[in-house]
Amino acid sequence: MAKKKPELSKEERSKRNLIILNKAEEEMSANQEVELSADYDAAYEEWKTRDKPHLVKFLGQVFEVPRTQPFAYALFISKHTKKRYNKKARREVAELEIPEHLGEEYIKLMLGEKFVEALGKSDVPLGYVMEYIAPDIHKMWQGQQTPDLKNVQTPGS
Repeated sequence: MAKKKPELSKEERSKRNLIILNKAEEEMSANQEVELSADYDAAYEEWKTRDKPHLVKFLGQVFEVPRTQPFAYALFISKHTKKRYNKKARREVAELEIPEHLGEEYIKLMLGEKFVEALGKSDVPLGYVMEYIAPDIHKMWQGQQTPDLKNVQTPGS
């Protein structure tokens, strides 16, 4: 035979229900507070480092590359970019044509004087730098064009 639970009075049931509802309300408030808050701590740390230079290790040395394209470099690029009509693509395309005698200036504007000096003392051909390092620097700079911070924690993210 199953034991019957003692019946609670109406007042006791109300107190018990009130305790349950208060606990649920506290949990919901805490969850809602977390869901509705925006956490910018990580974003602030990211923001503080936005002006620090990229570091490039080459020839056993570490070189600093500006976080964003230097103006003189952008000007150099604009002077040496030619627009041509591509029949296959049926549109105008921009091509960067750097005269051979300006290759050193191009690298100096991108990677700095110290890099060019180290390159001049080594047996590494300029073609290697133009083919491998320069495109990677461009990719780094392109990644900096958007001002969005990746570490922002907002509701729904």
